[in-house]
Amino acid sequence: LEDDLFQSFFRITAMQSLIQKRYQAFQEKQTIGMPDNAKYEYICGEYSYALMDEAGEISSSTPSNKSVIDTIVNERAEMSGPLLTIIEAAAGYGKTCTAYEIVNKLCECDNKVIPLYIELARNREARIFRHILQNEIDNQFHNIVRSEVVIHQIKKGRIPVIIDGFDELLSKDFALGSDQFRKVESMLNTIFEMLQDKANIIITSRKTAIFSGEEFYNWIQSSRNKFTLMRI
Repeated sequence: LEDDLFQSFFRITAMQSLIQKRYQAFQEKQTIGMPDNAKYEYICGEYSYALMDEAGEISSSTPSNKSVIDTIVNERAEMSGPLLTIIEAAAGYGKTCTAYEIVNKLCECDNKVIPLYIELARNREARIFRHILQNEIDNQFHNIVRSEVVIHQIKKGRIPVIIDGFDELLSKDFALGSDQFRKVESMLNTIFEMLQDKANIIITSRKTAIFSGEEFYNWIQSSRNKFTLMRI
């Protein structure tokens, strides 16, 4: 009953159609300045990933026969609890392309979800991530529903969140103990608060010490909400 109410109240068919049009516009943008017969194609590269479960146990794997998109979407489908996925790669390796492919794949394979795509490169002037989240919710859902209802559905797993360019809000002179550290702490706390029930949050970022330092794992251990972490 709750699934049916979600589909009708959130106008899921129309919303998925809008999301896929945004994906198509992104595809077309990649071929600007190229010959008329040029086509956009996502190239699946090699990758490795590690899973850390709620108990802190870590398992790693390097799949060879499954694209990174399929791995992420399948892990989401199989996970019974909240899942945080971090995709790390150097500049120019296709993190934004990967984020769009995930959004499109979710719409194609699941007619019961509405991905919320947040591109932080467009929000560099913003100072507080919580405000960015609120603004993106208002923009995507056109004030159809209150943000509290959207957050509730994020926690239920019906609205997967894709945050592209986590590092865009940080200055290059990032140093622990600085104002930048407090900004990261605020951003992560906002994300951790949503990781309940069946929430699925995906972050893309350049490789940074933020996600490999002791402070990050301390945040995970001290978080009131226990979740599985997947790093790609």
